[in-house]
Amino acid sequence: MDSPRSRPACRRALCAPEASAAATVQLVHGDLSHENVLISEGEAPGFIDFTPFWAPAEFAGAMFANWIGPRLGDVVVLDAFSDEPHFRQLLLRASIRMLLVVSELRGVEDWRTERRAAELVLSYVDR
Repeated sequence: MDSPRSRPACRRALCAPEASAAATVQLVHGDLSHENVLISEGEAPGFIDFTPFWAPAEFAGAMFANWIGPRLGDVVVLDAFSDEPHFRQLLLRASIRMLLVVSELRGVEDWRTERRAAELVLSYVDR
């Protein structure tokens, strides 16, 4: 996904200190998705497939937003997160993280879903 359009966004995501400097860093679920939350009536929610990540809690929210929005082909849901401080910045970082993870695990030949999600994130961030 090395294109002239993606380079400035990647630079913004990796070089902008405000997203991490403004938030308290803590242990979070680094791969929080709708498939990793168990909900049963009358019970406390459970989190599975915990991927420990040292990041602001808002990063876990951005990761969740990436899973339920761009990875499913929908950016409208991202508007529900837009009031979160530095959301766009953290969403870019979550998208880059997923591109790196998928390319490492499956190779760049099998990252169509991630590439499409990243393109949707770039469109959302640039609007």
